[in-house]
Amino acid sequence: MRPRCFWSGTRDDRAEPIELPASLVRSLPRKGRERMVLPEHRDELLAYAGRVERHGRRMLVTVLGLTVISVVAPLALPEAWAVPSLAATLVLLGLAIARDPFCTPETLEWFGVRASLRVARIAAWVTGLLGLALLGIEGLAGR
Repeated sequence: MRPRCFWSGTRDDRAEPIELPASLVRSLPRKGRERMVLPEHRDELLAYAGRVERHGRRMLVTVLGLTVISVVAPLALPEAWAVPSLAATLVLLGLAIARDPFCTPETLEWFGVRASLRVARIAAWVTGLLGLALLGIEGLAGR
């Protein structure tokens, strides 16, 4: 069976091994952290891995913080502010994910990095638009 490119998900005999950081891939029993990549995608994959290394922790803290805020704020604030606070948090969460569309190593393994980035960006847009819709519905209901 031909090797599968970790970036594009395509199978091609030209794929070459590349060692990736632990923050990007889970070590597998037979592969360790080595994955296969086509030579034309090597630089893109290394750039993405560097971005995950530099911004991954910040993104994790941001997503966890916004998730906590989305639960706590509607409960702690007056009732009139509950829905707008949740909506604003969803918009911010969508923007954060759109800025840094990082995925789990399992998602990267299933779809390849490029397709996983598309899935994450779509999820970010849906989350942000859901927040905006919630703000719009709340604005119409408040009239």
